[in-house]
Amino acid sequence: MKKLFPIFLLPIFVFIACGEEEEDNLAECNDLISTLNSAQETWVAVEADYILTGEYVDGARGLCDAYFDGIIVLIEADCPNDLGDYDGWTVAEVEAEKENECDM
Repeated sequence: MKKLFPIFLLPIFVFIACGEEEEDNLAECNDLISTLNSAQETWVAVEADYILTGEYVDGARGLCDAYFDGIIVLIEADCPNDLGDYDGWTVAEVEAEKENECDM
């Protein structure tokens, strides 16, 4: 029985160790998603202002870049998230879209 005891503990140890890693990844993904949401809200406001005035605000290029960079970071981190129109896109595809959309 003494020899079996460590064998029963091994799966528990592995499960706990993996669980902590998943929690760290989840926390990192949550931070990345929060950053992306903030960048998206800002970029949507910039686009709405552009529709009304016909001109981009100062720093619009940087705000656009921040939004698309947030999408790229989420893809690279392999975070489970619904990226809407960009769901399933590769980093290269998002970078190409970024160059197109942020060319102002």
